[in-house]
Amino acid sequence: MSAGATVFLVDDEPAMRKALTRLLQTEGYRIVACSSAEEFLKLPPATGACCLVVDVTMPGMGGLGLQQHLARSGLILPIIFLSGRDDISTSVRALKDGAVDFLTKPVDASRLLPAVRAALQRSTAR
Repeated sequence: MSAGATVFLVDDEPAMRKALTRLLQTEGYRIVACSSAEEFLKLPPATGACCLVVDVTMPGMGGLGLQQHLARSGLILPIIFLSGRDDISTSVRALKDGAVDFLTKPVDASRLLPAVRAALQRSTAR
């Protein structure tokens, strides 16, 4: 599941966006990288198989706020959260609200790639 699939990557750290973009592009995914939730929300609505990989903690609207905003707007998009901290209460909240996965930075390819595949399968099923 890579041809035509889009991964929206939202992280305020340029080095993280660059590293994840490279990793995901090697798998054949189309990457749309944004430095903030607000930048992501300015994009046209997503179509086709897609998912969102988003940092939990960012200036302005964080990842959980973005998840809630999307839900209120009726935009169902599979989400994978990334966090610099292993915060159990935040991860439980994100997963209860429908996240596909919650991964701790630095994220390992062996954990991220299966999570992206699962998110894209969920997207396709919808």
